[in-house]
Amino acid sequence: MKQGYRFFAHHYDERSAIKINKQEVESNVFFIPLVEEPLKLNLSYPEYMEHVLKTRGFWGWQYLFTGLKFKDFDHDLERDLQESFECLKIAFPDEDFSDYVNRFESMK
Repeated sequence: MKQGYRFFAHHYDERSAIKINKQEVESNVFFIPLVEEPLKLNLSYPEYMEHVLKTRGFWGWQYLFTGLKFKDFDHDLERDLQESFECLKIAFPDEDFSDYVNRFESMK
């Protein structure tokens, strides 16, 4: 377990956590892929929970809030997220996922 992190969500081999440092909770949530260092998300805990619901918890949505680019990852994150978007569009055709699509495009 990473020091100071308190996990609240598990996504396959990835986890989301808050970080407690000297009895203080950091305001941002961290996303911790299995083989990578923790990625600080541009989200607070309440915002994180809102996005879990909006994205229906699709795999990898957290990467959209890291501020990183696809080239920063060793795996084909772009392809994996594209597949997730395609499934979302089929499963929820009346939902507006444009904010997430815009975030996806900004990672290219």
